[in-house]
Amino acid sequence: MRPLKGMNLTASMARALEHRGAPGLVARVVAELGGLALKIAYERWSDLSNTDEFSAVARQALSEVQAAASTAVGRPGRSE
Repeated sequence: MRPLKGMNLTASMARALEHRGAPGLVARVVAELGGLALKIAYERWSDLSNTDEFSAVARQALSEVQAAASTAVGRPGRSE
């Protein structure tokens, strides 16, 4: 995925989330994480050794990004 196209997609996702009532920063963070999951999924799916459908690869990547974000949020030492 080209960087500018990815940036446009992320910005569009953030605007859509805001339109649905998500606060601005929350919408931006969620859109960035969604874009990251999409990038990871595409990289894995396009690997020549991959035999899985894109939807399965995307669901797995999203699950992993969600788990990583949850772990990061739960870390001690963050400012509150």
